Amino acid sequence: MLIFKKSELEIVLITISAYNKDTKLLIGGLLNENLTLGTKRRLQKIHKNLYIHYLEFIEDFKKVQEECKEDKEKLEKEIQELLDEKVEIDVEPVKISLIEDVSTSDNYNFDIIEKFAI
Repeated sequence: MLIFKKSELEIVLITISAYNKDTKLLIGGLLNENLTLGTKRRLQKIHKNLYIHYLEFIEDFKKVQEECKEDKEKLEKEIQELLDEKVEIDVEPVKISLIEDVSTSDNYNFDIIEKFAI
């Protein structure tokens, strides 16, 4: 079981994989690295589960904006509450040792990686 704050969803998704919006090609993230197939499979499962929650978060965010248009204080409070909510996904974490062995010039945030790796 992995737990994330909704405020972390986007950065975790980008850390796992980043796609070019126009060409739909993988341009960055851990899935672009030389990892074992098992590790990539686990990362894909994490990404898939989090992406579903991320889309729900975007919908909720838009609803909150619409409902609180006039009241800035209420808007800030509601958005902060939404960002602090937690998401639980039932997937197996990735082994951090497999990620640490990757030779890359990219600078990954290990505080984020440690949220889905053990």
